[in-house]
Amino acid sequence: MSAPTDDIPQQIKRELTQALWNKLLLYADISIRQHIWHGVLGGLPLHGKSADDYLQDALMKTWTGKRKWKPTNCSLEQHLRGVLDSDINHDSMRPMNQRILREGSSDCDDSQDSTSFFDRIAAETITIEEVEKLKEWDTMIFEFLEELSDDKPVQQLFEAIFDGTIKRADQAKALGVLETQIDAFKKRLSTRVKNFITNQIQKPKEVHHA
Repeated sequence: MSAPTDDIPQQIKRELTQALWNKLLLYADISIRQHIWHGVLGGLPLHGKSADDYLQDALMKTWTGKRKWKPTNCSLEQHLRGVLDSDINHDSMRPMNQRILREGSSDCDDSQDSTSFFDRIAAETITIEEVEKLKEWDTMIFEFLEELSDDKPVQQLFEAIFDGTIKRADQAKALGVLETQIDAFKKRLSTRVKNFITNQIQKPKEVHHA
């Protein structure tokens, strides 16, 4: 790839404000939560990457020219949203994510060479609107947990995975079952996730009734 123009880093510094960083961080976080990771909606992404990791990657790729940005065509926000969408979608579609069992996270390092400039742009605050969006997400997770109440092992497995328990042996220990049983639970969980997403798409937003 050809090197980026000398003006791109300076343009990034001009446009990348604290407010924009916060906005993009939330955008990445919500995007991650809307994808299925190892059969779990909003689970832990590949290699344990966070919204901050994806945003740092998107910035570094733009900074180095790996992802071309043409300021005359779109704003930095629009460009980075596109990079985030692409990277998160790509990871969610990777074969290793399609497997129900999570594997180790040793490969695929986008070499995040942190710089003092990026480090200074730390996300610290979010707006009331952003808080409301996160509350909506939490409400959806609780709704899904309630739907799993008719299948306690699957409900417990989802809670374990959501809390970061990703190894099958640890999941089996947490649930008090044999490791071989975890695979069956994960298949049922994957089916329930798909059905839940389908129902969410087909029905309009409505007040949840207890």
